[in-house]
Amino acid sequence: MPAVPWQALPDRLTAAHLTRLEREALIFRGGEVHAGGVDALTCFVESSPSLRYRRAAAAIGLPGVRAVARRVYAAVSRNRHRIRIGAVTCSVHHS
Repeated sequence: MPAVPWQALPDRLTAAHLTRLEREALIFRGGEVHAGGVDALTCFVESSPSLRYRRAAAAIGLPGVRAVARRVYAAVSRNRHRIRIGAVTCSVHHS
């Protein structure tokens, strides 16, 4: 499954889509939101060619793990402007 930065998505996105995209990853199928947040991330990782990532995605399905994953995802999402990966800052850039 290819990942596309939300800033590069088509103009047909609604204001509601853009609001959600500022706080969470979304997976679209057929123009509709299929999954959001940790569920979207799990869907994305499940499609990885890496067995390690697919196993991590499967682990999120274990009892209690998804609830913890949602809390971690929410914390990272709220603080993404403070997270630096190499020279890249995880922040939302408005055009």
